[in-house]
Amino acid sequence: MARRFSFDYKLERADQHLQTLKEWVERWASRNSYAITDKLDAQTGENVVTIEPVGSPPAHIGMIIGDILYDLRSALDQLAYALAVKNLGEPLLDKIARGSEFPIYEDPTDYSKHRKRKIGGVSPSAQTVIDGLQPFNAGPDFRSHPLWLLNEL
Repeated sequence: MARRFSFDYKLERADQHLQTLKEWVERWASRNSYAITDKLDAQTGENVVTIEPVGSPPAHIGMIIGDILYDLRSALDQLAYALAVKNLGEPLLDKIARGSEFPIYEDPTDYSKHRKRKIGGVSPSAQTVIDGLQPFNAGPDFRSHPLWLLNEL
């Protein structure tokens, strides 16, 4: 049996939360949680359909979304740790273990300052992959990069 790493469990947990979220959203949406209006715009002559929520979704939906985001971000950090273990073996030096984290940066200068502390224990080839995944590589559009969004949320 292949060894499972902590990031595997975090991803599995995020998937479980996602399935729960889908169930809760479907349940909420099936309760006529939105109103549809159909009106003729007198000025343009166009038929305008509006869909508006009725009330707010249950608070626990937001909590489940938070859990999914936390698990995904945590999985990335645990992946960085596992990559360091793969490269250097166990146990990791305390300095490497404590600093290990999956970096997510909008600015290449900031990234350069923190890169060694966060992924210095990771193999050079894995570091190159992580470098290529950085949101700053998207230029001015970094704010729409999936890793940047995950980090900010």
